[in-house]
Amino acid sequence: MAASEGTDSSSGDEGRLRASAADIYERVKREGAEELDRPVAALAFSGLFAGASVGFGAVASAAATVALAVTPTHAWWALSFSRSASSL
Repeated sequence: MAASEGTDSSSGDEGRLRASAADIYERVKREGAEELDRPVAALAFSGLFAGASVGFGAVASAAATVALAVTPTHAWWALSFSRSASSL
């Protein structure tokens, strides 16, 4: 795996080694453990802001659709989509 990280990006995929599934699993497992070692407050704020970002994205999409809507049917669809997307 270390050999693939040091290759020159201009050479394309030639000479690159692929990481095995076990290597990828260990890397993801290690990075996940490092993330969970963060303070509880940091994890809580991260989750809160991630949820807000997803929610505001759906609302912004609906607002843009309503602002550009041609008919009331389009506006209703946009608002109902926003509510269903934010409840996921």
